[in-house]
Amino acid sequence: MRFKADAKLNKQLVSLRESFRNQLLPLTIRHAASQVLAYKHLKLFDGRINQASDLSILPIIDKRLMLKTVEAYREQNTPTSLIQHTTGTSGHKLIIHRGTAEIDFIKQFFTHVYTDGVLAQPLCITFNVDVHGEPTPIPYPGSVLQFDIFDAEWRLKAKRLASEPWTFTRDKQSPAVLTGLEPQLRVFTTILLESDYNFAQSSIRSIYSTGDLITSRLRRWYESIWGVPLFDRYSMSEIFGGASQCNYCRFWHLDPYVIGEVVDIGTRTNISEGLGVLVLTSLFPFVQKQPFIRYWTGDVVEVHTNCPVDSLGFVFKGRLARCVIQKQHSASVPLVLAADVYDILDEFPDIARTRMFESVGGLSDHSSLGHLKLELSLDESMDVSQCVLRIEMRYPSYMFPERAKSVIREIRNLILERHLNLATQVESGMMVFRVEAVLPGTLDGFRPATIEEAATELTNGAD
Repeated sequence: MRFKADAKLNKQLVSLRESFRNQLLPLTIRHAASQVLAYKHLKLFDGRINQASDLSILPIIDKRLMLKTVEAYREQNTPTSLIQHTTGTSGHKLIIHRGTAEIDFIKQFFTHVYTDGVLAQPLCITFNVDVHGEPTPIPYPGSVLQFDIFDAEWRLKAKRLASEPWTFTRDKQSPAVLTGLEPQLRVFTTILLESDYNFAQSSIRSIYSTGDLITSRLRRWYESIWGVPLFDRYSMSEIFGGASQCNYCRFWHLDPYVIGEVVDIGTRTNISEGLGVLVLTSLFPFVQKQPFIRYWTGDVVEVHTNCPVDSLGFVFKGRLARCVIQKQHSASVPLVLAADVYDILDEFPDIARTRMFESVGGLSDHSSLGHLKLELSLDESMDVSQCVLRIEMRYPSYMFPERAKSVIREIRNLILERHLNLATQVESGMMVFRVEAVLPGTLDGFRPATIEEAATELTNGAD
C-alpha cells in the first residue's frame, strides 16, 4: 500500500513539475526576446512556445557560438551581481554573469521554500574553492560551514571537521552532510585516511558530489570508508540547477526550474529513447542576465522516459568528444562510451593516474587524486576500421607480461560486453578493436584539448 500511495503522490509531483516549467517557459521566451540581443528572433515565436515539446522549433546554441558574441547573450539593462565560469578543463572558458534581480529572486524563492514547513536540516559542510567563480547564494535551512581544503590551516583541522563540525559554527551538536566537487571530496577523504582517522567517529550522515564522474569503484570507496550513502549531482556552470538520481528508476531527473531535451548526435532532432546529447534550457526568473535556451551540453546521455517522478530521465555516458562515434551515412553511431570505459578501467589498480593537487602537502601519492591515463581513437582510413584503446600501466608491461596480458584481455572483453554496436562490427569483421598498454609517462589524463572543435564533424558542422 505504501508503494501505491507513493506512486500516486509522484504522479501528482510530475504533473506539478511539468506545470511549473510550462508556466515559466513562455515568460522565459518573452524575457529573452525583449532583453537579450542574441534572442531578438524569439519574438517570432512568442505565443507559440508554451511547453517543453514546443522548444524543438528553436535552434540549438552551443558554447562555441556564444564565445564569438558573448555580450550579445547577456541582458544589458541590469547590473551584474556575480561572475562565474566554466573551468576550461575540457574546452574554452565561458564567462557567465548573474544579475542582481535574479540573485534576489533566487534568495527569496528558496527562503520561502525552506521556511514553509521544511523540517530542521543538518549542518552543511561545503568547500569554497573558487574553481567556477563566485557561487550562486542559495539559502540553506540549516547552518553552512565553508572551508578551503587546499588551505594548510584547514587541513590541520580535518579530523575535527569530520567529528565535531558544530564546534566551528557554535551550533548545538548535530549530524552533518558533506558536499563539494568530487576531486575536493577525494582530497578531504584521503587526508583523513592518511592521518589514520577513525571514520566511526564521523558526524557525516551523507555525501553529495557534484562534478566529475562517480565510478562504481569510487562509490563503493566513499560509502565503505564513511559508512554513509553518496549522492551525485549532474550539473554544469552554464545552467542554474542540475539533476539528481531517482530512487525509483535510478536515472537522473532535472530540477523543476530546468527543461531538458535529448537530441540525436548527428541530426540534432529530438529523440525519446536510446543515446543522444542533452540540451538544456534555463528558466526565467531563476536566470535573467544570461539565459541559455536550448543549450548544447556536449554530454552524451541514455534516455529514460518511463518513471512516475518526471517525464525525462537520463544517465550520463560521457563527453561527446571523449566517446568514439562512427559516421554511417547520415547517422552517428556511438561505438564506445567514455563514461562506461572509465568505469571499467577504474576497477583496475594497474592503470596509471595523473598526479593532481601537488600543493596539498603531506599526502604520500598525489596520483590517488588524479584521473586515469587512457586514449581512445578511431581510424577509418583503411579497408577495415580500427578502434584502439591505449592505456598507461603503472609499470612497464614487459616487467609483468602475464599480468599485463590478463588485464588487457579482461578490459577488452568487458568493453565489448557493454558496447553492442562495437561488438557486432568486430564479430562481422568490419571493425578491429585493440587494447594496447603503453609505457609509464606516455599519456596525459583523459581530457581532450577542446570539446567544441572535437565535436564539429559528428554534428554535421553545426558547431
